[in-house]
Amino acid sequence: MPKDSGKELEFLANKTGATRLGCALLLKCFQYEGHFPSARHEIPKDVVNYIANQLKLDVILFTQYDWDGRTIKLHRTQIRDLLKFREATAIDTEEMKTWLLSEKLASDQNLEHLKALVTKRFRDLKIEPPASDRMDRLLNSVCATYEQRFFDEVLNKVPLTTRMQLDDLLARSDPNRGTEMTEEEDQSSSNEGLNVIENWNGANTFIFYGRSSEFASNRLADQELSALSLHVLQICLVYVNTLLIQRVLAEPKQFKQMKKEDLRTLTPLIYSHVTPYGTFRLDLSERIRIEDVLSA
Repeated sequence: MPKDSGKELEFLANKTGATRLGCALLLKCFQYEGHFPSARHEIPKDVVNYIANQLKLDVILFTQYDWDGRTIKLHRTQIRDLLKFREATAIDTEEMKTWLLSEKLASDQNLEHLKALVTKRFRDLKIEPPASDRMDRLLNSVCATYEQRFFDEVLNKVPLTTRMQLDDLLARSDPNRGTEMTEEEDQSSSNEGLNVIENWNGANTFIFYGRSSEFASNRLADQELSALSLHVLQICLVYVNTLLIQRVLAEPKQFKQMKKEDLRTLTPLIYSHVTPYGTFRLDLSERIRIEDVLSA
């Protein structure tokens, strides 16, 4: 035990043998890991040996600690009271989802990163983080909510005529030979879509080309800034590409040349027409005149 552990030793004073060792290990795991271990084997042997040595107890006593009975539940409650923590409620979970949606998910949807952020925030609020399975459900749920909101926002910005054209493409009808695609044509369509997405994955390397597209810093603040910057550039590129494509398709002659297969693979996820090098002089007081051409 640490030298300044007088309060903790006082907490353990009325416990002996296996009960004393088990409770001490639960306390240390909660302090350093942010949660209670869910099984005995999650506590490293070196930690068990060290704590047993500090308490002058035989390490074999840990195998006698009741991991499923009332004692361990009582110890968890006592440890929360000692550290002034409380268990998470349904309201806490919903508030955490709201915080993630408004503050974090726009810049990072990596589940491991989010788990670390959520655990830290719960601890800062003096709330015991949920168990691993509940944490996974929380993160999967909030990520699904964020994606659905994002898709809804994008859809609301798409003009009605464009939506109707997309719906027509999804119907997959062909007046020359019936209403359904053959299996071979359906597979070809899926492959075309996958190729588009794979091509866009390459855009991340194209845009974020420094240090082989890897974060150059281990500092969380620097990583968040880099991810946000990449996200902004992606959005800007897709937005400008969408306007350019709309401008081309607004010309009847150009639109008539588009075949059904061309429309099906039409996407703003392109970047071959962009150069990341050189000097770009921006005038934020003026807008690009693409929309003016469209409205003319």
